[in-house]
Amino acid sequence: MEQPNWEIHKESFEEQFAKKEAIDVLGGKIEAVDIKPEVLKTEVPVLLASGWAASPEVFKDSIKVLFEKNRRVLALERTEENVSENEIDEKLKQQYPIEILRNATALLRLLEEKKIDKVDAVAHSEGVDNISIAFAINPEKFRNIVFIAPPGLTGKDSFYGLAGRFSLSLMKELKKFVLSNDEKEKERIATVVEEAIKYIVKKPVRSIKEEIGISRIEIQKNLEDMQKKGVGVAVIAGVDDVVFPMDKMQKNVTKDQFDGFVSVKGVHNEIINYPEQYMAAVDELLDNLEKKKTVREEKISKAMDKISESSSTMTDRDLISYYHEFNISEKDIAKKTILDIGSGIEEKFSKEASKFGAKVFSLNPGLQNEANRETAKKDILKNEEILKWQKRSVGGRAQELPFADESFDMITSLYAVPYYIDSKDGKFSAIKEMMRVLRSGGTARIGPGVGEGKEQENLEQLFGKETIKWLKENNCDLSEDTKSGSVVIRKEFKQ
Repeated sequence: MEQPNWEIHKESFEEQFAKKEAIDVLGGKIEAVDIKPEVLKTEVPVLLASGWAASPEVFKDSIKVLFEKNRRVLALERTEENVSENEIDEKLKQQYPIEILRNATALLRLLEEKKIDKVDAVAHSEGVDNISIAFAINPEKFRNIVFIAPPGLTGKDSFYGLAGRFSLSLMKELKKFVLSNDEKEKERIATVVEEAIKYIVKKPVRSIKEEIGISRIEIQKNLEDMQKKGVGVAVIAGVDDVVFPMDKMQKNVTKDQFDGFVSVKGVHNEIINYPEQYMAAVDELLDNLEKKKTVREEKISKAMDKISESSSTMTDRDLISYYHEFNISEKDIAKKTILDIGSGIEEKFSKEASKFGAKVFSLNPGLQNEANRETAKKDILKNEEILKWQKRSVGGRAQELPFADESFDMITSLYAVPYYIDSKDGKFSAIKEMMRVLRSGGTARIGPGVGEGKEQENLEQLFGKETIKWLKENNCDLSEDTKSGSVVIRKEFKQ
């Protein structure tokens, strides 16, 4: 755990919040706050990215809640127009609106100045765009991310539509202010409205440019990249949010794209009006994202441990190994046409299964061209008998199987799919291809399983919810074999 800095920790929250630091960013100075509790819950601090026209002052109560949850919090004032664009890469300027890009660059500069390797990001409204671009520039800086009232997930937008919805949201805030009997709530609403109006009056051109930038950014591609990089992502969205409406978001995204999705009652700026409830939820989400990641890593680790412990099985992959790992027998393979994915260089299963009339086609990604095929066989095997046998071995990848539809009665994959496919998209493609070449009534068997635990949870960890949903929609039954722990996918007969 990070050693406490007593000179900072002995100060109260109010004292720390008042002590703004000037950060050098792109030739200008921007003020930042860095709040540290005396005892840290985690060494990874929270980077708070505020929404349009908002400042750390608006989010002061939200920051305080996280401080009381023993989280270190960093937040940055908005960048000024006099901050230079010259140090920003020209390619990035072509990809992203400059106003949003400037904010994202400033956030990364803050982390660099503070010598922080990794953060849990919490972003509201426009801050979501800022964090998304910061991630695209330097993904290694982010561990988990919570998006609150996020733009970029409601489909194609326009400046006029967004500006109108922002105006409507402000009107709703004013109405709430008039009707509320809660003085604290009224104070928070007044701060939000006042800050927004002051920002528009003081910086009308920039306000327009930022809204144009927000309306143009879609962050779904970034979400995919976050998943590939192992960054946990959760969303909190208000059902009464008129700026980025929940119904449009639900049409444009699926919950499978996130590790957590929470829909709550409230408007666009509810996080500011009710920071105690919202930031308590954020704290819990960050905990859950990390726990979920730990569980996932433990399960994968168990599977990989099993692979390491069974190194002979990995290289030999003989008939007995397949019987054990897949809980099958001679009856299951007799006179069947079988595709074996990731067969191992000696393809023992193919040879031994032939004694029972099985025709096994072995798929090996290392043999995708003739030169690799001959070199691999001659240098590694040096065994004429095995070389002569491998007449049905095929070079290829599970994601792009070089076979016609419905070619095989059975597909086997031991220590291959999905363990040596990095991305969820790659695993999804492999499963779809396997089902394409599998005959109706046939089975695909994948091993080893993740291990003991809830079946549904294991399968989701291995393949992802999107893959499981697709299998159900395409009349394929996915289950775990209770004896071996392997995965069985049965392709039902066409109706």
